[in-house]
Amino acid sequence: MIQHNEIPRSLFSVLEMLLQAYDYASDGDHWMYAVEMDHLHTIGATVNDLRWLAQVGVVEHAQEVTAPGYDGREFCKTGNMTLSPRSCFVLTDDGLHLARHLRCRMKDVQSAALTAERLTDVAQRSAITRASKPHWDAAQRQLWFASAIVKQFRWKAQNQERILLAFQEDGWPRVIDDPLCPAPGQDPKRRLHDTIKGLNRNQQNRLVSFHGNGDGQTIRWNRTTGREGAAIARCTRPDREQADVLDTCDHRSELDSPR
Repeated sequence: MIQHNEIPRSLFSVLEMLLQAYDYASDGDHWMYAVEMDHLHTIGATVNDLRWLAQVGVVEHAQEVTAPGYDGREFCKTGNMTLSPRSCFVLTDDGLHLARHLRCRMKDVQSAALTAERLTDVAQRSAITRASKPHWDAAQRQLWFASAIVKQFRWKAQNQERILLAFQEDGWPRVIDDPLCPAPGQDPKRRLHDTIKGLNRNQQNRLVSFHGNGDGQTIRWNRTTGREGAAIARCTRPDREQADVLDTCDHRSELDSPR
């Protein structure tokens, strides 16, 4: 009996078509569902492919001689290597076993390919998700987006760093509550407003911007590019005297000029 690994891959579709015909026959006469040679040609089988399958005992064939008006099909056996335009094919018992084995094998291959495709898709989406969110490296005091550094803190900026840490710990949701602790004598809304302006200043690559939601209690981040980033830069660029005021919030140095 021929082994499945001896069947050319180009003939897998031929065996699958013949197996489908056998399945249609169920427990009936499988010759009633014999497949015409023309149909096998349409899926790539050549005359010599079919001769070879017959020679190795995978298929058997006969010439259809059904009379017009006859409710059924009739066949006339011919020589094993003799084919005609009216030749029809069915699987032998060995061919049936082989075709079923190949069907299972192909399902396994397709399932493995689908699983690999899904895993690749998940990995790609995960990479895109990771790349679409900022990253705060507290040890290096650097804010990153994808592979670009957004901001490098040269000096301590406690309030800004606390906000970035809160975003990082929460997985960078679009909005977080103000994480700054109450401080005597400070207006929390004003402090949050000034800290947000500080976060938007002195960015090496203007890929991320921070904004209040107008309630003085929450902060959100957005990805920025091109014209929007330039507009934010203009709005947050203070003169030297104003910068000294904004960067000394809570009597601590908040100066955050990049290296």
